[in-house]
Amino acid sequence: EVNKKIEEANQDYSKDRNSESEGLSSLVWEYMLDLIYSGNEKTAWEFFNQAWPKDVPGKEKFKAEFQQVLEASPNYEEIKKFNSGDNQTGKSNNIKEELQIISFKNGPNKIDLNSDGIQDIVFKSFHNNAILPRDSDVYSFYIFKPKSEYNNYDLWTITQIVDNSDDLGGKNDIEAMLDIDCRISDIRIVKTSDKKTYLILAERDRKLFYYSDEPVNFKIYKLKENTESNPNYPDYYFEKINTVKAKGEYCDVNAAMNAELDPGNKDLTDVLN
Repeated sequence: EVNKKIEEANQDYSKDRNSESEGLSSLVWEYMLDLIYSGNEKTAWEFFNQAWPKDVPGKEKFKAEFQQVLEASPNYEEIKKFNSGDNQTGKSNNIKEELQIISFKNGPNKIDLNSDGIQDIVFKSFHNNAILPRDSDVYSFYIFKPKSEYNNYDLWTITQIVDNSDDLGGKNDIEAMLDIDCRISDIRIVKTSDKKTYLILAERDRKLFYYSDEPVNFKIYKLKENTESNPNYPDYYFEKINTVKAKGEYCDVNAAMNAELDPGNKDLTDVLN
């Protein structure tokens, strides 16, 4: 895919552009962000070096501007950790499974949710309710189904979130609550080497104050396919399989997930069943 993107960038490049920072097209900028936000910063910069036309000035300027935008992100520290060696896909302590833990930027995020080799989308949007602490991020999950003998045209199918087998309606999205001081709830996607996909929803208690350390629960959902064509379920859905209490107490659930949802954490591997 990287080589394909390099070819697309070269085709899209125009020597008539006046600004030095426009030596690369916007698709390069977007693809680099996709790589970095999915934990592949090394690949992003290798792609950048190969895609930049050799006879075009402004390479270092573009690089500096890109880095400035990246560092201005409110999630920059999390992005750095996600791209560090300690937070890359690695084997668990009992070498049972290899895990990749994925967080998301605002807007569309490309990810192969159902492990069929086709990019799907997790869309993250912001809901401004104007009444704190009720602002929130809203996550929705879309799986692409190409034309086949079962459907006459390409289509996107929404992936519902189901809390139990009797919850036939399900939800079409997850709302993650924000506060001035701390994030009350948020999600991660976990992918395993055997092509399974899990959704982890971290939720913090609110017994005292929004800025206090409180217990955090991790709700574990597993991506399932409606292989039996059950009319009560969508083609794909996340079904809750477990709830685990965090060992520590936290104000921000991202701190809880960073501390306790580590790819090498045996406890995490054990709950993904």
